[in-house]
Amino acid sequence: MDKILAKKILTRVLKTLFIRIPIAIIAVVAITMIFLRFYLTADRTQNFIVHGFNDASHGTISLQVKEFNPYRGFVFENILIKNGKEFNETKFVEIQKLTFRYSLFPIFIGKVRFPEIGIYKPRIYLTEKNGVWNAARLMKPGKAEKKKPKDEKKEKKEDQSQEISLPISVEFYLKFILDDLRLYMKGGNFSASVENLSFNAEIDIPPFKKIPKSLAAVSILKKMNIVLNPQEEMNVSFYSKDVDAVPPLVLTWKLVFDKTDPKNIRPDCLQVPSVLISPRQHQQ
Repeated sequence: MDKILAKKILTRVLKTLFIRIPIAIIAVVAITMIFLRFYLTADRTQNFIVHGFNDASHGTISLQVKEFNPYRGFVFENILIKNGKEFNETKFVEIQKLTFRYSLFPIFIGKVRFPEIGIYKPRIYLTEKNGVWNAARLMKPGKAEKKKPKDEKKEKKEDQSQEISLPISVEFYLKFILDDLRLYMKGGNFSASVENLSFNAEIDIPPFKKIPKSLAAVSILKKMNIVLNPQEEMNVSFYSKDVDAVPPLVLTWKLVFDKTDPKNIRPDCLQVPSVLISPRQHQQ
């Protein structure tokens, strides 16, 4: 009888550990994900962002959430961040569209893909007032964290390995787009601006389990295409009491890497400065 009873108890324990608990965890995760999918609507997400940012900063934010899916990504449009009252509630950042697309569930099996991370037509306005820049005064100071005393007895062992080993095979894809960045700066003694700056990057890495800790890491790439300023010309200006620099500036850079085609591995660099810099003549 004792052996039969012990066997029944063991069977129940094993069923609980390997069947009931995993099923319960999967059910909780599934219910949570379904809840988030239907609870985090575009309107509710927009309200969370606005209230959260306004509470944490001296400024304000407004935006339109066009798409939001916790499993696939989001699209925000007409983002506007304003300075606080110290800077007269003027514009700090404008972004026409912000896109972030990904696939959540494939990440758990090693497929990390970001089909589009795009920042379209961002505008940044930096202003100095009484020796302080608006960027430094935008966010409210957080609570100071107490630093834990270091335990000198614990010595870190140096990792002598030449590569990083991953527990599972991983593949990676990224497409990043920065379209027409414009930056305006106005300091106490100078003003500057950069217009028409763009940057595109596309990286494709086939399944890998090890990452070399050296330049040999490039060997895991399948394709890489990086382009800085494809339209070649951008407007850069600088004005101060002593020097003027006026546009345009011709600057472009392209790096193409395709492991499947050895002929298509080339860095191209074209940099022809054409900014007119002239000293300002002081009147006596």
